[in-house]
Amino acid sequence: MAESLEWLLSDAKAVDGWIKNWLFQKSDGSILAPRLLAAMEYASLNGGKRMRAGLVCASARMAHKYSHKNTADAAIGVAVAVEFLHAYSLVHDDLPAMDDADLRRGIASTHKKFDEATAILAGDALQTASFEVLCEPQLGLLAEQRMELIGTSLSSQLNPISLRTNCTCLGVSLSENDFFKAVLNLHLRLP
Repeated sequence: MAESLEWLLSDAKAVDGWIKNWLFQKSDGSILAPRLLAAMEYASLNGGKRMRAGLVCASARMAHKYSHKNTADAAIGVAVAVEFLHAYSLVHDDLPAMDDADLRRGIASTHKKFDEATAILAGDALQTASFEVLCEPQLGLLAEQRMELIGTSLSSQLNPISLRTNCTCLGVSLSENDFFKAVLNLHLRLP
């Protein structure tokens, strides 16, 4: 049984390394609040099993969807984005206005370790970071792939105006025809 989980442990280690490196790069002054960065690190590197990340990486290995470039880099980056989104949801779920949880995975929840305002901002920053990670050039994702991943994550919240804004922010230039196809595709995916 232990041998069958080696892939999960390997993926978890790679994701943790990616997260540490990404946060370290942000500590060079682009984030001016060291306390916020510390809270983001605390929330995203606090001992989770990385099951979601492992499933992303395993799926990428099976599907070879991003085989035009280094599949492992793309899979790990997408897995980091998933983990950032998950960490954001846990930070906000633990807040006093929600579950008011003192502990998360046996350690102080982010709002207990820091304070409520910092936890809210750290959660918000982790959510934003998840989408920023998907745009990292090192992932080797095509613009359409980035849009698909972000669109899938946000499909219930997207409308044509925010789609156009997201395209502009991502540096994706869509023709009028392609833009309407993207809007139609998003709405067809909605429940």
